Amino acid sequence: MITNAAKVIADGTDLLLEIQHGNQPLVENLVDICNIPELNAIEDRGDNFSMERQYL
Repeated sequence: MITNAAKVIADGTDLLLEIQHGNQPLVENLVDICNIPELNAIEDRGDNFSMERQYL
């Protein structure tokens, strides 16, 4: 049973193992943010996320 629409991850190896072992709920989509250039910070605001990017 899928209980969440999406989960933001940055290298989700541990998360995938947790899901396989039943310690985390299944998700419909995983969004990998580890390759976004200059990503400085991400903040979980409950229903949405705020991302901060460093401009060079």
